[in-house]
Amino acid sequence: PNYFGDQRFGREGNNLEQARNFYTGELKLRDRFRSGLLHSSARSWLFNQVLAERVRQQTWNTGAPGEVWMLAESDSIFGPEPDSAELLLRCQNGAIDPTGPMPGDGESPAAGQVKELEDQVAALFPELTGGLARARLKPARRRLRLRPLDLDYAFDGDNLVLGFALGRGQFATSVLRELADLDATGS
Repeated sequence: PNYFGDQRFGREGNNLEQARNFYTGELKLRDRFRSGLLHSSARSWLFNQVLAERVRQQTWNTGAPGEVWMLAESDSIFGPEPDSAELLLRCQNGAIDPTGPMPGDGESPAAGQVKELEDQVAALFPELTGGLARARLKPARRRLRLRPLDLDYAFDGDNLVLGFALGRGQFATSVLRELADLDATGS
């Protein structure tokens, strides 16, 4: 799963709490960089909530009715299209990926089951979705899955040493979280 890593949310999730306070008016900001960081944290957290539900439903890597797809070699999106064996095969072959929302001011292009799920998650967090809409951020899509490239591993004594490459905006901490139980220190 292509989760945003914890570092996106600041120390102890502080960016997300500040975003809530910013959107409710409890926090006043004039710094565009800082407000942009808070918008990014809110969008990323909402994306992670949708992805977590898609993981629970086991549709994060196969798609679902009403899916918006992203071409693997670019950030171009298409869909929704009627489910077909061809779409499923392209997804299985890694040519296309299911996507999730990066909310903003506008409707999701998803339909059916996917739109319903995205709307349900958005409704749980009206202060965040409302704040992002008022900020007039353009909605976007992000792929729900990632594929580490050039995966390599070796043992150095008792330590496992991993090497891999990721695409732009993908987090090594998210890959490691899926592979191992990490304690609070990340070791």
